[in-house]
Amino acid sequence: MEFIVRFDKNDNTINKQSEARKSVYAVQLTDLGIKYVQENNPKEQYRMYVEATEKILRPIVDDLFCLLYREFESISVWEFMFIFSDESLSINDKVRLIKQSRKMTNLEHIQLRFEIQQMFKGINKRAKNKNDRRDFSNWYNETLQILHLLNQTIYFKTFRKTVLMLSLSQEALEFRVTRSENQKIEALLWHKIEKRPDYDLHHIFPLEYASCKKDLDLIDDFRNLIYISKKLHKKIPFKNNLFVEIAYEDNRLLLRNPLNKADFLDITEEAVYEKTNLKDIIEYNKKILQEAVISKRSSE
Repeated sequence: MEFIVRFDKNDNTINKQSEARKSVYAVQLTDLGIKYVQENNPKEQYRMYVEATEKILRPIVDDLFCLLYREFESISVWEFMFIFSDESLSINDKVRLIKQSRKMTNLEHIQLRFEIQQMFKGINKRAKNKNDRRDFSNWYNETLQILHLLNQTIYFKTFRKTVLMLSLSQEALEFRVTRSENQKIEALLWHKIEKRPDYDLHHIFPLEYASCKKDLDLIDDFRNLIYISKKLHKKIPFKNNLFVEIAYEDNRLLLRNPLNKADFLDITEEAVYEKTNLKDIIEYNKKILQEAVISKRSSE
């Protein structure tokens, strides 16, 4: 970020854009980095940070701004990972592929991510060194970091860290935060539940899988929330969660992987809910899993 210079084992500088997979053996502060560290005024230090952030992001900011201003209200972390970050694609190709991906159902998106992870495992088994290996979690985390940096600029804002939109959409962003809290209140009232310190509201189908406004409206709904113990909540993967199907079988309430019915979490003893609402919860979950969230919209 213009604050440090990286060196390889031969004391040659490393370009983090073109040589990202090269091993770093040493780092050194640049003149700007030294000035940043020595700056005592927090406001001036923050200005330096933002300017450095915008400079390092400049190669993608123009295309991303154009894409969000002209074509889409928002872009998800997954669309950024799989499509926008591909430097071999033109901006027109990126628009076309994002539109095509939004015609897929939520279940198809989950299947795609699962297959990519399996493909990476196969690559890693054949890899002869660490540079040939692929880490899906690292890829995801690096993309989140890029979205976080974009959020620091004057151009973009993120919603729940995984959906990126223009700062021009700030009002919509604030509305979503308010709506999300209202849905949580609605869920507690619907199930006639008093708040408990050892329980959390859990989105059965994760918010991070949303790729657009319509997704968010569908997923961030009180019928997609279940009140479970914090102990159980910790067992559910925070990222790339596949336990997104809720089912009731043999007097047991389950969170299942829809791609593998044998892969499930039994939440019977650790979920609090109004039993008369269970049918609605299951039906709404089916709707989320089956709905092609954008296919009903006219081509953008």
